[in-house]
Amino acid sequence: MAIGKRSVTVVVCAVALSIALLAPFAARGSAAPSTSGVRGSAGRVVAIVRSAKRADDLKAVILSVRVGNRPLVTTAMGNSMPGVPATTRMHFRIGNVAIAYLTTLLLQLQDRGRLSADDRLSRWFPALPGAKAITLRMLANSTSGYSDYVSNPGFLDALTADPFKQWSPRELIGIGISQVDFPPGASFRYSHTGFVILGEVLRKVTHHPIERLIKEGILAPLRLGETRSSQTAAIPSPVLHAYSKERGPYEESTFWSPSWGTARGANMTSDISDVATSGRAIGAGLLLSPKAHRQQVGPGTVGLDGNTPTLYYGMGLLVEGGWIVENPSLAGFGVEVAYLPAKDLTIAVVSTKGQRSDVDPNYSELITRQIATYLAPNNPIPLSP
Repeated sequence: MAIGKRSVTVVVCAVALSIALLAPFAARGSAAPSTSGVRGSAGRVVAIVRSAKRADDLKAVILSVRVGNRPLVTTAMGNSMPGVPATTRMHFRIGNVAIAYLTTLLLQLQDRGRLSADDRLSRWFPALPGAKAITLRMLANSTSGYSDYVSNPGFLDALTADPFKQWSPRELIGIGISQVDFPPGASFRYSHTGFVILGEVLRKVTHHPIERLIKEGILAPLRLGETRSSQTAAIPSPVLHAYSKERGPYEESTFWSPSWGTARGANMTSDISDVATSGRAIGAGLLLSPKAHRQQVGPGTVGLDGNTPTLYYGMGLLVEGGWIVENPSLAGFGVEVAYLPAKDLTIAVVSTKGQRSDVDPNYSELITRQIATYLAPNNPIPLSP
């Protein structure tokens, strides 16, 4: 994912969950986000999505739209596989949604005094290039200068040749640090390498695997029972199947290895309900202190390589016209979750591609933008440069 590139079951315990999620606001004396100003119909949202699905030949679309904890619409359309309708209970890969989990863990540890986002990487990995000048914040907001291994031609050739290969953190970091794109802090370039290294730092600090940290720091507090680490190709049933033309022919890509995506333990699967819940919680700062949340969504990259006050990269997430956005696209799964704090509005979409769909677009991003324009016309999600 880089700037310029870019899916429900109604919660039965909605009241209890609302209390649990809003408790941090009360505890720290902050005001909960407003739910005023969102006017729209579920029918119109469904019509928008149905039209987009038809126009772009999408195989399936699953979405959840909520105002606060009140579902406006939760639905699935299309097929997971021929003759198998998509449902809101299906699981899929969530890609860089979990990168926001990593930066949340980082800031939780800062809140507890275990580290600072401004600590130098050399404290844990002194042998890495530039470690004395690179901070954890730079790893989290992609200003470290480490090259993105995903853009490395050798890596891309290997991934294309064998999409089932299990990659180790050592391999991925080795490819990424083989090139430094710019001096630490001098520019911005989205870097999977930085997030893999950040995961290794968090593991060293806590002496626990990342999957345990995510479970204790994010999944348990938010009651995300359908979200789990998935370092292998396995996805819990029921599965939303994905398809891709990345390697040329249109083929099933559901069970391609996710091991290259980010830090070990942070390659995750989930369902649309959990994605919407976590998107709102992270966007509203419900898992962090106010100070830490301001850092996570702050404009530290504005002015660097295309980042502007209305569209910039925070720490593991995008801020687009006031929306807090995560927009992964991998192995045929296109996902977007967008949260608008000013209206406490959450839009979560996952889509899969049909044979006539284009290779590159994350169609979930395009669908989310259309829904946002309808529900919050005064707060559109800006186009990428």
